[in-house]
Amino acid sequence: MLLPQKLTFSIACLLLLTLSTTTTIGQSKKQAKPLVEHSSGLDPYPVYKASHKNSFIDSIIYNGPFITFYVSFEKPTSDGHYLFESISSNHGWTCETAAGICHPVLIKDIRKNGQLISKQTKETPLDLIFRDATIPMTRISCAFQFFREDFIHGEAILRESLVKNYSDQTSPYLEFKGIRIRTKNFPKAISKAYKEDFLWTRDDALKKMICTLNEVPVPISLQRIVTTIPPSHALTPNYKVLPSGQNQLFLKGVWHTQTATIFRIQYYAPQSTYAFVNLYNKGKQKYHILAGSKKFKMRSIQNVLVNQYLIKESINDKENLRLEKSPCLYLLTYDVYFDRLPNDLSTFDLIEGKPKEDVTPFDFYNVELNPASE
Repeated sequence: MLLPQKLTFSIACLLLLTLSTTTTIGQSKKQAKPLVEHSSGLDPYPVYKASHKNSFIDSIIYNGPFITFYVSFEKPTSDGHYLFESISSNHGWTCETAAGICHPVLIKDIRKNGQLISKQTKETPLDLIFRDATIPMTRISCAFQFFREDFIHGEAILRESLVKNYSDQTSPYLEFKGIRIRTKNFPKAISKAYKEDFLWTRDDALKKMICTLNEVPVPISLQRIVTTIPPSHALTPNYKVLPSGQNQLFLKGVWHTQTATIFRIQYYAPQSTYAFVNLYNKGKQKYHILAGSKKFKMRSIQNVLVNQYLIKESINDKENLRLEKSPCLYLLTYDVYFDRLPNDLSTFDLIEGKPKEDVTPFDFYNVELNPASE
């Protein structure tokens, strides 16, 4: 829950922004949903033209500072292997936009015939070995993550290698041309300063921040924590947020355990804002879920991270964690725990406590949860 120093919005902010993704299918394909990504900026039917059959851009994710292309394609098993070059190599995958040639910042969720081979690769090449000679073609899928600021001009070409001649019709190398980058109806791009590894120096954020728990100072840990979501339990969330938070507030992931349902929330704090952020497990300010006449109360908030540094492991009952910063960039991540929600709970609102004056709530409306595709 964000408390600004100067009030810059009114009750009109309660009007919900309907996020629409009016798209055209570039070529027929089987839809493959991405694995655990923010889906408010999901384009499930991207427009493009592929240079080879059975080669698809399955979806495009517009998420914070990044744009991610989920791609699947086939290679002859007789080739014996397929090499993913490092992200900086001209022999590896690149994108061409009006801004020039872009290299991915990350290649992730790399799969061979549906089997996960690597969660991600960057500077180290990855060689996929083909061993099953009974299969003439081996299917490869992965996600290429780029900085979204390089794609603001609205069109792109995704190429398998920068140094190959794609004008040769017999070339075995892949090219996706005429990719239509959505510039409307999606959350706006956030600055490249929010890097994937969040390797800001401690002086940039952590030493400019005051953290208190029930008004008692909390020492900020310098232990860097990267928390992952179990793929086997992952759900893909679709939702809406207030216009005041659409470019900064995200449901990064949702998943079930045997006893709990967990919502991972991320808030990108802009550099220009001097504000307080309060996370409540206290009284009427607790998170709750509304589904018609049904109401579910949260259990706790856990894994509170700033730039992936652990601030607090758990915010327990009757506790309020307050973060106060001078103007600087930071990324706040935390998990909200509920008792295990019913499987048939199809649509609901995730609400951060009772509305308060001069406060921007971290609310998520019309949340729909779908099993993430493996």
